[in-house]
Order: sequence, then structure tokens, then C-alpha cells
Amino acid sequence: MTTIACSTSRPRPLALAVSSVVLATGMGLSGSVLAQGMALEEIIVTAQKRMETAQETPVSIMAISAEGIEKRGIVNSADLIGGIAGVGGFSAPGSRAATGLSMRGVSAGSPANVSLDPAVGLYMDGVYVGKLVGSSMDVAEIERMEVLRGPQGTLYGRNSTAGAVNIITRKPTGEFGFRATATAGNYDLWGLKANLDLPGFGEVGEGIGKISASLGFHTRQRGGLYSNTGAGGDFDTIDRNAYRAAINWMPTDSFSMDYVYDYSDLDETQTLYRTVGFTQQNAAGQSRLNFLRNTVLPAANGLALAPGADPRITSHWIPSIQKSIAAYEAAEAQGEGRRSKGSGDNIPTAENEIKGHSLTFAWEAGEMGALGDVTFKSITGYREIDTYVFGNIEDIDSSLDANGIGAYSDLVHGTLLGLYAAPGTVIPFLTPGPVTDALIDNVWLGIDQEGAYHSKQDTKSTY
Repeated sequence: MTTIACSTSRPRPLALAVSSVVLATGMGLSGSVLAQGMALEEIIVTAQKRMETAQETPVSIMAISAEGIEKRGIVNSADLIGGIAGVGGFSAPGSRAATGLSMRGVSAGSPANVSLDPAVGLYMDGVYVGKLVGSSMDVAEIERMEVLRGPQGTLYGRNSTAGAVNIITRKPTGEFGFRATATAGNYDLWGLKANLDLPGFGEVGEGIGKISASLGFHTRQRGGLYSNTGAGGDFDTIDRNAYRAAINWMPTDSFSMDYVYDYSDLDETQTLYRTVGFTQQNAAGQSRLNFLRNTVLPAANGLALAPGADPRITSHWIPSIQKSIAAYEAAEAQGEGRRSKGSGDNIPTAENEIKGHSLTFAWEAGEMGALGDVTFKSITGYREIDTYVFGNIEDIDSSLDANGIGAYSDLVHGTLLGLYAAPGTVIPFLTPGPVTDALIDNVWLGIDQEGAYHSKQDTKSTY
């Protein structure tokens, strides 16, 4: 595949929270809280696998409370990029919700590669999220986020060289409560977040104890940010849903069980990727455009004049070289300025579906001699991720016309040059045996059936 520099700069959508409703029983503000005025809020964190205040935690930590999450509009781990000191990263081109976080200059590479392990450990309610693919899907209700700048290998294992991020979702309160927030903005943006706490039944320490439950739902929808001048819908839409159900069981004051089911999905068209430049064709620094102009086209013209030459050189190859040169020249002439519209051979789309279960048992054993106050905890988790990506991540028109002629990539042209210029020989790293007419026929058959795109994704991943 030709390596192409692409631009994804985009218009800035605006959003406004238009309504917020909170209903609850047994809730209120005490006079002492109101009297504190602008006093610093005490935030309880679990960065060291136990509950303590952020001030007592001897690590570099940034804790974001529920109020801070709401004000910043954080709904997933990708929203931390650029908003938290020391936290960077990027979302993989052509793969929605695959976000790689970096801390202190340490990154794990392309987040779309399911074979790579992250350098920043991501945990949701104590359950390790093992891959970056689908790691930044929306979460229905986040109570707190903890960013621990690394390394954090002592408590969080080998995949936390750069640090770790804890996402803690809200537990059931055991009292009836309903919270809802609606959002609206330009580009047909709208969203709804609703959470319901059900009244608990039973009493702690009596019979089977107390059981509490809560339900959460979050949806975000938005039209495209870029107009599509070709076939298909507009580019860069949002269509995401997240659900969550939680159950808390406390038979005694010292023993508890928490079960959480979460579900997230998205079905979106991705951004308009623009070609703004080309990498060098070889180590000598030859540009890909000059390679087509000064090497491939003259060679093809010469090969077409040879006795018994393949007629496809004149009818297909030379016209496709000329189309590729014109497409490359047009891409360079456009420069790096932002465009509000464009097209592609195949509109890039993404579909993600994630299901997760977690079960946590905690037993506060109390004082145990020299060990002090001891708590035993068991965390069991299961997550299933299905992703599918399709389409181009560049805007070069490589589609074939009725005669099978299109703007093939320079890699395809280089391959054809090697095949036609060295008949009967073995080309290292290109053919398993000598070049034959049958091999050349198969290459042309592949172009006719599959095309000669500069990029085309058609990948399904299950983890």
C-alpha cells in the first residue's frame, strides 16, 4: 500500500446541554457543606486498590469527579486527550473508538492493531481492558476517572509502563433517583443521558441482606461534518449508544457483591481523509510522482513498442499511469488546506459492538495483626469486542472505468514494471517463482476483480 500523508482537520461542532433533571429521595445539602464555600473537595480514589483520599495517595494522580466529568463532557477515555496534563494520544485513522493513550512520551503504537498491547493500562471497575481496539467506546454513567502517571507496574502489571487509567462507574444507591441530561448542537447533534436508581429492598444484616439496582442509558447522534460529493452519505457522523445495569448485594456490613453489565455500539461513517503529500518512493529520495513520470511511463512506452508486446500495456497500463500522474499532481496542488467536502471510492465506515460483564466480591476482614486492616477482594470480568471497518482512508479516485482503467497506486505500477521488464526471471520478494505470462494474467485479473486502490479497508476483528 502506498504510504500517504492524510489530513483530518474538521469543523468544530458546538454542543449545549439543554436540560438536566434530578429527582431523588433522602438527599439534601447540609449547612456545613454550604458553609465551605470554595473549599477543596475531598475526592476518594482507589489508585492503590483501596479507598483513600487523593491527598493520601503517594503517586502522581489526577482524579476527575462526576461533576468534573459532566462539565468537561467526558464520555470515554479518548476525551482525556488534550484535557489532562501529560496525557496525549490519537485515534487510529479508519478505525473508530480505537484510541491509544500516551503518557510522558510513551506510546503503544497504532491502536487499531489488535496484536499490540497498550503502554497505558485501562481499567473499568477493576477489570483490565486488554486491547486498544474499541477501548474508547462511550460509557453510560461514569462516577470517577483516575489518571495515574506511570510507570505503574507494581500495582497494574506489565502493560502500564506509561501509567494507568481507572474508570469507575456509579454504584446503585439503594434509594429511588432519576437523572437525565439532554444535549443539542449544530450539525444535527443531539444526545440523551438517563440514569435510574431503583429502591433497594431488604436490610443489611437481616435475612438475605439488601439488594440495590440501577440502570443507565446514553446516546449520541450527529450528522456529517463533511459533505459527500459522490455516492453515499456524508462523512464523519456520530451514532453511538451505551447501556449499563448494575446490582449491589450487601448481606452484611463487611461483605458485598457488585455485578455490572455494560453494552456499547456505534455505526458511523468516518472522517474525510485527504491526501496532502506522498512519502519518498525509495531510499534515494525519489518522489513517487517523479517515479511515475520519469521511470514507469517511459519504460511502459518502450515496452509497448517491442515486438509481440502485451496489448494490455497500451490499452490499460499506459492510460492508468497517466491517470495516476494526474491524480498525484492534483493532490499536491490542493495543498494542506481544510476542505468542507469531498468523495472517495468507498466511504469509510465503522461498526463496533462491545459487551462486558464484571463480578466483584469484597470482604472486609478487619484487623489481622501486623497486616492491619485487611480486605479481600475478587474481581472477575469478561469482555467481548466485535469491530468492522470498511472503505478508503484517502480521497484519490482509483475506481475503474468500463475499460478497467483507473488511477492505480504507484506500488501497482512498480509491480507491473518489474513483471514486464524481467520476463522469465525471479523477482525477490515479489514472486514465488519465475515471471510467466500466467502470473501477469493473474495480476491483471486481480486488478479487474478487486481494483487497484491506494487503500481499502475491509477488516473484521473479534476479541
